[in-house]
Amino acid sequence: MPLFQLFQPGSAASGPQLARIERKLDAVLAALGVSDIPESPMDAELRRIRSEQGPIQAIKRCRELTGWGLSEAKDYVESL
Repeated sequence: MPLFQLFQPGSAASGPQLARIERKLDAVLAALGVSDIPESPMDAELRRIRSEQGPIQAIKRCRELTGWGLSEAKDYVESL
């Protein structure tokens, strides 16, 4: 499976695979001295829309921004 597919919402990556990737990423960030990663503007916008207009509008906006299908966008918005 290509690496970029591991990060798509609804991907086939298993929990242990994702946990291993997260541990490696944490180690890389620690080695680089990065302690906090700012929230992406898209995530902030989707959170705002979800709280003000509801999850359906946030999912629609996510689909507009990413080109993802309904299932992927729903999974992503629910994960925020």
